[in-house]
Amino acid sequence: MQLSDPASTDLLRFNRSAIAAGEWWRLLSGNFCHLGWAHLGVNVLGLALVSGLFLRSLTPLWWLGLMLPGSILVGGLLYFMTPNVNYYVGLSAILHGVIVAGAVLDFKRDRVANLILLVGVSVKIIWEQSPYYMDDMSEFIGGNVLVESHFLGTVVGLVVVMFGMVGRYCWKRGA
Repeated sequence: MQLSDPASTDLLRFNRSAIAAGEWWRLLSGNFCHLGWAHLGVNVLGLALVSGLFLRSLTPLWWLGLMLPGSILVGGLLYFMTPNVNYYVGLSAILHGVIVAGAVLDFKRDRVANLILLVGVSVKIIWEQSPYYMDDMSEFIGGNVLVESHFLGTVVGLVVVMFGMVGRYCWKRGA
């Protein structure tokens, strides 16, 4: 998509007024558009790191659940809970959700490392919501970091992993 930017971004980014006019696909697709090559690079690097970190814990089914329904949930929550947000692009919200979900799913294997990771993400989210947060990435990525999306992505990751674990439990009990 980045190769055809800005046309792809204009067509696919989270755009509040376009969503209100019926372009609901933007709730999903906005997570896969980026502000530019630097923004895409940061998100791809994050995706690679998270993929390597949770190679054993996040199966393809978990990835699918986190990336597709998770993206729609993030977009929906942004739409309904942040009326001041008119535009949004980027994968960082979903990456926050993947980190949390991966740490929860991987908790039995390495409790200490995953507890540190969960505490670290929680501290980061709290710091980003505080008046002390400074957006040092904005100049590099070409726009402001939407910290609300990081919080919502974290919540979505917890919700997806909770439903997935309950579903897995029910499946095993019924089988």
